[in-house]
Amino acid sequence: MMKNLKKTAKIIIALAILIPSFVRAQTRVMDTTSSILWQCYQERVPFLTTAPPYHGDMSLDAFIGYLWFDSVMRSLTSHAEVDSLKRQLNSFDTIKQFLRYYYALTDYDAILFRDYLSEGYYVNSSYPFSPLLVSNAVQSRIGYRTGVSAKIKFLVSSGPILHIVADDVELQSHNYGGPARDSIHTFACIMAHVLDTIKGRHFLSGPCYDGYHSKKGGRSNESASLPTESCITFSYDTSFFRGPNNSVMYIDHDSLGNLLPCIPCYGSNAAISGGEYIVSLIPYPLGRDTISDFYSYVPFAPYEKTGGIFPVIEGNVQDPSNFFVYGTSVPIADFENDIKADISTIQSY
Repeated sequence: MMKNLKKTAKIIIALAILIPSFVRAQTRVMDTTSSILWQCYQERVPFLTTAPPYHGDMSLDAFIGYLWFDSVMRSLTSHAEVDSLKRQLNSFDTIKQFLRYYYALTDYDAILFRDYLSEGYYVNSSYPFSPLLVSNAVQSRIGYRTGVSAKIKFLVSSGPILHIVADDVELQSHNYGGPARDSIHTFACIMAHVLDTIKGRHFLSGPCYDGYHSKKGGRSNESASLPTESCITFSYDTSFFRGPNNSVMYIDHDSLGNLLPCIPCYGSNAAISGGEYIVSLIPYPLGRDTISDFYSYVPFAPYEKTGGIFPVIEGNVQDPSNFFVYGTSVPIADFENDIKADISTIQSY
């Protein structure tokens, strides 16, 4: 099946070259006003208009990935068939090519891919249900009797993986709507400039901090003043646990009702102004209005305990749990070479 998809993908690429590259992405507008939900920053993303969302600058693997999803979605008629597809993925040999093409989709543009998964059903009338159901079904098999390591799952599923310097970290308090003390949570809002991109061909570039260079929003490859660098914004709830349970809030009180400190939580110092980090991020949907979805970036950390934010101290990447198996303190150049070698392995499946 994959050989036929490659032939079809080459035809689609030829047609897609005629389409202005990344037209949809260029209409995205950075909006730093108060978010629909709690995030410090939000990205306005116009609704998906075509499914699959082919673009002329996609790699062949990204085309094949979307073509695979499209072919599967057009062939399925029931949830039972999704379960049948899932049962067929029972070994590394049956899952490895999916890992390769899934990586290509999250690498090309993680927000675009999430748009497709969540909105493709509303755009393509031939889809019986959301592509997200198929994605979740296949994702549930990764690592289940297939021998895929947590590191490979991390690299495949993550959005942008970046080497950054945090130019500004601002703490903001937001009320979840209740009168209790634990209804108010503090969020760390980070403006950073990107030193190197490990993963993420396209990501939404946030406004740059004035102390580094003039504020400028736009695509990650559009910085006029620093052509080899760009800026990004992201945030996290300081009361969330780091690691696999990072969607769980810590709420514990002393005898007077005061919120107790949480040792395994992100806290206010997971990222500090001037700090250098390797970060793994993922798009976080905030809601929508009549014309757009809204997104923010948050740390991606379902498989490791650091919480997707790895400090770089005196030129060495700190990985206390040795999640990547490169060592607990690794020179940045060695770390980037090693992680890019692992990515090359995924791309060769």
